[in-house]
Amino acid sequence: MKSNIEMKMELMERRQCVILWESFIMSRGKEVKELREKMGMNRREFSDYYGIPYRTVQDWETEKRELPDYLLRLLNYRAEIECRIERVDK
Repeated sequence: MKSNIEMKMELMERRQCVILWESFIMSRGKEVKELREKMGMNRREFSDYYGIPYRTVQDWETEKRELPDYLLRLLNYRAEIECRIERVDK
């Protein structure tokens, strides 16, 4: 059986993991906005360009909805391939 201290430490570790995960997810919304701005587009133009509903883009940017990581990579890839932004090698 775990002591009170061990249980509190475990709870604190879980909370830290949740906070880190939330900050990771939230930063993706900011990355979408940065991509859109680099492309010189407003939300309407961006959503039309990618065929994504305007409200979805809005919710991503305001972090009301979670943007899958693979989709962010695809958005960046298309923008790079079509020379809408400069390629950044990582």
